[in-house]
Amino acid sequence: MEKKGDLWGKKVLIIREKESIITKGIANKMESLDCAVTVRAEDAPNLKEDIINNELILIYLPSDCLNSTIQRRHIAAICGLLEEDWKDTIVVGEKDQEANIIEAFPVLKDHTWLYRPVNMDILEKTVRTMLTKPAAGGNARKLLVVDDDPAFGKMIRSWLKDHYKVSVVTSGMEAFTFLAQNRVELILLDYEMPITDGPKVLEMLRGNASTQEIPVIFLTGVSTKEEVSRVLALKPNGYILKTTSLVDLLRYLEEFFKKQDEKLQKDLEVSTENEVQEEGQEEAKEAPEKEGEKEESTEEAKEERKEEAKAETTEEAKEETKEETAEAEAKEEPKKEDA
Repeated sequence: MEKKGDLWGKKVLIIREKESIITKGIANKMESLDCAVTVRAEDAPNLKEDIINNELILIYLPSDCLNSTIQRRHIAAICGLLEEDWKDTIVVGEKDQEANIIEAFPVLKDHTWLYRPVNMDILEKTVRTMLTKPAAGGNARKLLVVDDDPAFGKMIRSWLKDHYKVSVVTSGMEAFTFLAQNRVELILLDYEMPITDGPKVLEMLRGNASTQEIPVIFLTGVSTKEEVSRVLALKPNGYILKTTSLVDLLRYLEEFFKKQDEKLQKDLEVSTENEVQEEGQEEAKEAPEKEGEKEESTEEAKEERKEEAKAETTEEAKEETKEETAEAEAKEEPKKEDA
């Protein structure tokens, strides 16, 4: 029986302008790794379903993609689909065009880039790393994203799903309904939402006994000093700009939880130290009482011994009296007989 590799059946979608020797070679390389490969033109009618149904996307950009209005429109449409259903993506393009392409299509900034000519060994290593990275395990921290933009919420969940267990809701009321049944360790809360905005939701969270201890970090598009000061005046546990990159977001959350763990450990040590001190104080209070009980016990023992000694003396005196009486009676007997 043929042995199946670790990439067996992993679904990979290749999007390109038209078939070429290079794109065909990339597809063959993927198939040699036991991946299930689908190849689509960049203007394919069912591209949205293809993106949803595959685990890894590879976009092979034409060398003249920035000089063609049609190419720009196609790439913009693909980026829009990636924002709706975020997937790990490899972008293949010209190295000297990367900055200009990212400026035109910012969503491509947070994906993995490979440059032409494609090195197949590097491609294999990249694909293998992206398809075999572990998913968030059973002990992963639980996060709740509250944002009225479903596409943004999906993107954040896709970014974080390999590191955290992420749930997404689109309003404050949905958040409270969710929190009534589920426990989370952090809430990422959109600052600007219709109906019930972020500050109001934060106020409601702080006023509820079951949610007031959950850390809340604002997701915000504001970045001026005055606006940031207004956000921080509400005393959230932090804030993250919505323009933050995937790498910076992961780094921020890692540092946040590290500080939380350190604070928890410090609080635990202080609590333990206080308990030890309280126990020592209790023992110090109890010591004189115990000493008094000990002295009292000693006095009682002395009295008992005195009573015992007295009783013994009385018994001895009785015995001596009996003996003296018996001797006296014995002396009187001969006198009675003579008489």
